[in-house]
Amino acid sequence: MQVVMCEAYGGPDSLVIKSIASPSPGPTEVKIRLRARGVSYTDVLRIAGQYHVKTPPPFIPGGEAAGEIVQLGGEVKGFNVGDRVLCGGGFAEETVEPVGNVIKLPDAVPFEAAAAFRSNYMTAYYGLQRGRLRAGETLLVHGAAGGVGLATVDVGKLLGARVIATARSPERLEACKRAGADHTIDYSHGFRDKVLALTGGRGADAWHPSAEFSSSASPVVARDWPRPTTCWSRMPKSSVSPLARSTVSIHNGQSAILMRYWAGSARSGLAPIIRMPCR
Repeated sequence: MQVVMCEAYGGPDSLVIKSIASPSPGPTEVKIRLRARGVSYTDVLRIAGQYHVKTPPPFIPGGEAAGEIVQLGGEVKGFNVGDRVLCGGGFAEETVEPVGNVIKLPDAVPFEAAAAFRSNYMTAYYGLQRGRLRAGETLLVHGAAGGVGLATVDVGKLLGARVIATARSPERLEACKRAGADHTIDYSHGFRDKVLALTGGRGADAWHPSAEFSSSASPVVARDWPRPTTCWSRMPKSSVSPLARSTVSIHNGQSAILMRYWAGSARSGLAPIIRMPCR
């Protein structure tokens, strides 16, 4: 099979295509023919050797994908050959994954959407749990046109929040509107006064900042909450936990439930699920 290989740290241009033997699943693993693969900023950092957990070359980059099961390990139960699944995997034609890392896809979810789902939506899911966002509150999402930003807008709306999204161009602002943002602001022309005007001078109840605004946006957060020390304004200093923990470590059962509600027609049913405590 063919794979994309990182043989030495560098940029995307340094990656090479190689042919290697197709893997075989162990007793509790499944073999998956990949149909779509997600690409994230984490992948760029990993191949450059700049991610906080370094992977020594050579390795196959990529951390999320979707495809169909083509072979089962001898002890695998609950899955069948031909099942459509979300999985780990990387930039390869096939992958072998522990069965605990594999989630069946609802019929309504295409491979392409599934391959970009878990990192973006589970990061948003985790952050909004930590932020304790409630229906009727105002969520401010900076840099909202990126993967996690759009997912945060979407999940925030599912929780019943009023969402203000910022981005830098008409095209990106339009993407935020399509994701459900109630208000959009082009932050290249400033945003503080507009946010305060939209909230009657109070500011947002919770916010998701990009790195560019990690310190400058606090004046537009409601004054009865401390200045955020990570990506969510309601994390007191005594309980700060890095937001950038691996989304794969989040309970796969919650990920599967989130996927089902996201794909279904009654998407408002997601709200009680998202209030389950993080593990």
